[in-house]
Amino acid sequence: MDSTLAIEDNMSALFRAMTVFRQPEISANVDPDPNKNAWRSGRSLTFHSEVSMLISCTQSKPRMAGLLDLRRIAGIVLVLGATTALAKQPVGQFALADITPHNVDISQDRNGLRVSMPRKFWQDPAREKLSDRDFMALLPVDFSDGTIEAEVKSNVDPQAPDFARGFVGFAFRVADGRFEKIYLRPTNGVADDQVRRNHSVQYAAFPDFRFDRLRAESPERYETAADIAPGRWINVRIEVSGAKAKLYLDRHANPTLIVNDLKLGADRKGKVGLWIESGTIAHFRKIRITPGRPTK
Repeated sequence: MDSTLAIEDNMSALFRAMTVFRQPEISANVDPDPNKNAWRSGRSLTFHSEVSMLISCTQSKPRMAGLLDLRRIAGIVLVLGATTALAKQPVGQFALADITPHNVDISQDRNGLRVSMPRKFWQDPAREKLSDRDFMALLPVDFSDGTIEAEVKSNVDPQAPDFARGFVGFAFRVADGRFEKIYLRPTNGVADDQVRRNHSVQYAAFPDFRFDRLRAESPERYETAADIAPGRWINVRIEVSGAKAKLYLDRHANPTLIVNDLKLGADRKGKVGLWIESGTIAHFRKIRITPGRPTK
């Protein structure tokens, strides 16, 4: 009887711990209603149901209490605690709660900040002209000149359309529905087609200077080849100074892309966006924004 009571006491303690570890959201979606953004992870719900079931079983059949593996429950507590702690870890300079999704889903996992686009927003070339749009997660910075740096990894969703390239990159000086951006097409970096390889990196400006216009009017000037691939971490550094921007990849001393005439001008300022397009599942980590004109 004493051992049964001791186990029941431990179960009660675990139930109390459950209410502490079951923290609110580690993800956010595009729904503007803040009450709907308080999502809980699947682990949290699983933990709650399993512990509740075991406590109910213990209370209704005390003789079975000795058969319960408390170590399994403790393991669930530890896993959930780790998940909660992960949600509080910053992604470089920024915490998940400080990042604003704009038509994208964001969450945090062991790879860093995960950014993806809901399928309802994927483009359909049968119904619309393919173009680069304004889907991103916005960082809480006021950026004009400076350096944007992070490690990025992009994968193509298994259900993505054929034109998906793992599009991932950074928008900057985002304000009033306008922004500049430099982004990657990682699958082009390993394509068995030299023309596609030459389109691995792209500069564009939204909404008037998208990739198709720049490619038609100034072939090869705003895009280039790069040694990149999907599913691989890539160090990205963008230096912005006035009307100029340079992209450096994987800490190489020489820039991969140089833009000497940013289309929106030299004096703009605005937020920085973690930018994606259709079919991309992207991860960002070690994000760092350094204001001020680059010294190089």
